[in-house]
Amino acid sequence: MIHARIVSRAVGIAAVAAIFALTLYGCHPTVKEPPPANPTGPDRGLVIEIQPAGTKPNPDPFTGHLFKGADPATKGQDHVRWHNVSGVSVTLHFTSGWPFMETQQDIVIPVGDYSAWFSLDLTKPNTTYGYHIDPVPTDPGHGPGDPGITGEP
Repeated sequence: MIHARIVSRAVGIAAVAAIFALTLYGCHPTVKEPPPANPTGPDRGLVIEIQPAGTKPNPDPFTGHLFKGADPATKGQDHVRWHNVSGVSVTLHFTSGWPFMETQQDIVIPVGDYSAWFSLDLTKPNTTYGYHIDPVPTDPGHGPGDPGITGEP
């Protein structure tokens, strides 16, 4: 009888110690979080995924639509960043103009990372601005082609 009482107390003390340790130290996930959202307000920006070669469409979405207007349905959708899940470091090079407010540059994105945010320049023409992704082949799903960013009213 005494033996069962000792075992019961030991189990109870061990359970309390385990709960205390978990409460004190917690359980922290090791999931990599994306970079913080654009600090200019609620994040409604576009994230374009750069996929491994052979994925269709690649990138996804193939044409990114950004909006200039004050339409409540699209307000705040005026910035973009890319997420590189292709398995290799990539460089984006715009070939038909630069649609952003930031200084024109090639955009280098290491494996698994996100690029910085790029904000649509509201003074630029409403058109599609094409770009290349080196070294990952792009494909809209119906043959080779260049992806693009489209500025819309």
